[in-house]
Amino acid sequence: MSNEEKEWRVIPDFPKYEITFDGEIRTVDRKIDITYRPADEEGSVVPLYREGGLVERDIRSLIYEAYPEFRQVSDKARLDLIKRFAMEMNHWIGGELFVYGEFEQLVDIVIDEGWRPID
Repeated sequence: MSNEEKEWRVIPDFPKYEITFDGEIRTVDRKIDITYRPADEEGSVVPLYREGGLVERDIRSLIYEAYPEFRQVSDKARLDLIKRFAMEMNHWIGGELFVYGEFEQLVDIVIDEGWRPID
């Protein structure tokens, strides 16, 4: 697949760059590919320029910044959302949360539709 056939999105914190979901990065104006260090225990890191100078960011965070709908939801955030649904629908019995299977299904639908916790 050529570079022009791929979906490129501008990185919000670095508007002079765009990225694919596969982690390829290039400049917006000249379409010059940016190379970066291969992955180590911390993951791949790329140096990008913005006002104030050079900043190093890991590729995964840049991908999720440009493609927030694919950011994973932690088990804790998922459980918090289930609890929130239960609280809003008044499904508490004796001070303990009573969770119906429907709430879990509802959470799965909401997450699939793009809900993500605020960092």
